[in-house]
Amino acid sequence: YKAAPLIGMAYDATYVLSKGHEVRVVDNIVAKARGESLEKTFVEIRQDVVGLTSKTPFIPASDRLAKIARRAIPDVCLILGGPHASILPHRCLDECPEIDYVIVGEGERSCVELLEAIESHRPGGGVAGVAGRSPGASIHTRPLYQELDDLPFPDWSMYPYDAYQPVFSEQLGCERHQYQVLLSRGCPNRCAFCFNIFGTSYRVRSPENVRREIEGAFDAFDARLFDFVDPTMTIDQRHFRGLCRELAKSPTAGKIAWTCETRADRVDEELLREAREAGCESVMFGIESGSQRILDVMRKGTTTQTNLRAIALAVKAGIHVRATLIIGHPFETRETLDETIDFVVRAKRLNGVECLPSFLGVYPGTETYDLVENKLGAAHWVEGTREVW
Repeated sequence: YKAAPLIGMAYDATYVLSKGHEVRVVDNIVAKARGESLEKTFVEIRQDVVGLTSKTPFIPASDRLAKIARRAIPDVCLILGGPHASILPHRCLDECPEIDYVIVGEGERSCVELLEAIESHRPGGGVAGVAGRSPGASIHTRPLYQELDDLPFPDWSMYPYDAYQPVFSEQLGCERHQYQVLLSRGCPNRCAFCFNIFGTSYRVRSPENVRREIEGAFDAFDARLFDFVDPTMTIDQRHFRGLCRELAKSPTAGKIAWTCETRADRVDEELLREAREAGCESVMFGIESGSQRILDVMRKGTTTQTNLRAIALAVKAGIHVRATLIIGHPFETRETLDETIDFVVRAKRLNGVECLPSFLGVYPGTETYDLVENKLGAAHWVEGTREVW
């Protein structure tokens, strides 16, 4: 089950395509190719370069994919990007021996310049934002992309959308394929469990640019259901309201629905009402815990009262609420877990609230990872599991 392609890979692929390179995209989660069939896929596409992306738990799978690609195309250049590679680039090169280069952080420009270096037989390790296998070579830092409006819109025609699972939209009254949209890059919040590949510097697209993207997807793909994947959609409330006004006056108004994610301390009654009028049918709040102690050690910067109030305001505005909860922080106790359960009970008394609990993911590059490394709190690595991604 997968609802939509990864927008980060879509941006990279579209940018590379816009610079004149031939691009093929294979989303193996929906293609479900294994072993010989996957090797056959690599033989058939016969590309000069294969790029892989991975989050921390899937690094072993990326290593297996790299080995299959190498068997299928012995002279292929293999590139790895994504959050885990950005945190531990040299470690990835050690653990994935078939990988030739790792891209750190935002991938569009680094990828294109790396391809140009490969074409001209220059060492790719000298490209900013790229780690190669040259011993002792440092990674040249690439400045963050500032003019997001200059990036081409993701080209969803590269993806087999029929292979993705449609999502039911209450507002549209039917199942529709979901199309991801990114309003901004970077998150200034410093939650202890999170790593943002786009950094902490907040950069934002213009409301007009986002509206044009949505209208284009509506016309080209009959896209009706959109998912804004920003971790905090309403960091800049004034800018968010500007986007709502653009969507409300668009020819697509009343014909599309969209979802978003944000923080409980970055909404108010008027903002949520405007969002609903612009087509927002669901908002996800990163609540994380019903215990103030756990919220504080997570560095969420919110309170349980603020969280419950935001949920109530969204419900009042007619927006479905999804509330994420993280169970099992190193400082979690029976008492703090009981407080979270009590919070869920209170939240569920409001109609239209969906609570989404999950166990804590401990990822490198986060403060929570350092807590476990230093054996702080009650969490520690079970023998034989440390760095077994």
